[in-house]
Amino acid sequence: MSPSRNTIGGWLVVTLALVAGVAGLALLLGDGDGQAGGGAAPGRAGAGPDAPVVPLEPPARGPGDPTTPAPAPAGGAAHASVDDGPGLDLGHDEIRARLAAGEPGMELLAARLPEHGQPAPLTPRWEVGDEWVVETWYRQVQAHADEWIGPAVWRFRVEREVGFRDEPCLELTVTRADEPQVPPVTLWIARAGHLAGVETTVTQQGKAQRALHVIPRGDAPEALRAPLTSAPVRLPPPGALARLAPAGLPFDPLGAAPPDVAEHLRSGDPTLDIEFRDPLDGTTVRQRWAQGDLRWPVVSRTETTLSLRR
Repeated sequence: MSPSRNTIGGWLVVTLALVAGVAGLALLLGDGDGQAGGGAAPGRAGAGPDAPVVPLEPPARGPGDPTTPAPAPAGGAAHASVDDGPGLDLGHDEIRARLAAGEPGMELLAARLPEHGQPAPLTPRWEVGDEWVVETWYRQVQAHADEWIGPAVWRFRVEREVGFRDEPCLELTVTRADEPQVPPVTLWIARAGHLAGVETTVTQQGKAQRALHVIPRGDAPEALRAPLTSAPVRLPPPGALARLAPAGLPFDPLGAAPPDVAEHLRSGDPTLDIEFRDPLDGTTVRQRWAQGDLRWPVVSRTETTLSLRR
């Protein structure tokens, strides 16, 4: 029996449906070019070795996003980030200029200067006729608060060059300019730099008399200190080395300082800073000297005194 027309038509429909299904499955498994591979996103090539790489665009960031970089200021480049550290872009000349102008924070950058802290010899220099004035504050340590008394005004003068105990010396007198009734102090300082003798006035049993204190040759202390007097006579040992300090560097006052002297603790010129021990009581002495004027320190500080040369 031959198949009917209806049966043949049904087979044709089924056959065409199978062919269409196979073709669709092949397209689904292909890579868009008719080759099998991983399904690529529309508009992008497959992951084959010859396929071009299309970079992904980063997501847009709004102004409120903390990762969004700040815009550069108009007319100039963006500032260095905080991680770069303050002042890393400053040259030596700019640091010196800002330090001399007293700009806050510049003293921290002074350590970058090549001259800062370099050792330099410090030798006082006097000539007959030299004069200078020193103002000294004295710290009174009390139970509840520290009190500063002063200033006492001391006048120094190099009187003459003499032979003292067969040694060539300069004779200096120290007087109280604010209290003329205070007896003067006489110093004999050898040209080699050590203290040879001191004459002061002492009071014993209510009677004042002059006393001469001679320092034997070879027994000079490491630093110069006049005994039996409150005159601010403290000089570093002969041949001592100081540290160069750039102009504008504040002076370390060793703790609290008397009022109204802060403006005098910053120099407008390069200086020499030195620290040594007092030979009589062992206290620390810190001083600042002007390179161009080595007659006397411009600042001298101990734990209980502060002296400024005027």
